[in-house]
Amino acid sequence: MGIISCEDDCGPFPNKFKISSLNSETLQIEVLNEKYKIKLSEIENNSVSYEEYSLRITAEIETYFAYEENKIKNIFVENSYACSPAPPKTDEKITNIEIYTNNDYNSMNKSGQNINQLFDVLILNHFSSFPYYEKFDLIEYINTNPSVANELIFVLKEAPENNDNFIFEIKYYQNGIDLNEYSFVTNEIQIRKE
Repeated sequence: MGIISCEDDCGPFPNKFKISSLNSETLQIEVLNEKYKIKLSEIENNSVSYEEYSLRITAEIETYFAYEENKIKNIFVENSYACSPAPPKTDEKITNIEIYTNNDYNSMNKSGQNINQLFDVLILNHFSSFPYYEKFDLIEYINTNPSVANELIFVLKEAPENNDNFIFEIKYYQNGIDLNEYSFVTNEIQIRKE
């Protein structure tokens, strides 16, 4: 029986992460395949089709060490990471995301109302086993009490009633360690029906 050893850089490794800040931007999105491989680019001429409009929030994270009580584990069942660290986890949860607009989007979704039901969300978690975007209905996603994500991209599910200029305000809430809420207001963009 031999012992296999890693080099000197074999831990300890941070086991937790937290959101330290959030950044946001408005981008044109193109979905390249059914696994949500996407291409993001600047919106040209302040006008975009509703199908290509996206609001993106990216998280700046910090990893840290958190004490965990020793527990008896079955070493034959647990995943073994050898000298590769286990991915850090978080206790922070998204509690709500609200989206408002300055103009009536359609007859059912008026200016000043929370219109988050008009959006799907693409989620990217660097520490999950899925290194690609996953798509969810925004309200259904919020209702799952999700952990915070590295990246959220909000995309419209339906066209506006008319081609019009819109400004969106996004309000993001989480039960975080350093950050509990974040909001941003987009620049005015014409969103087209086609």
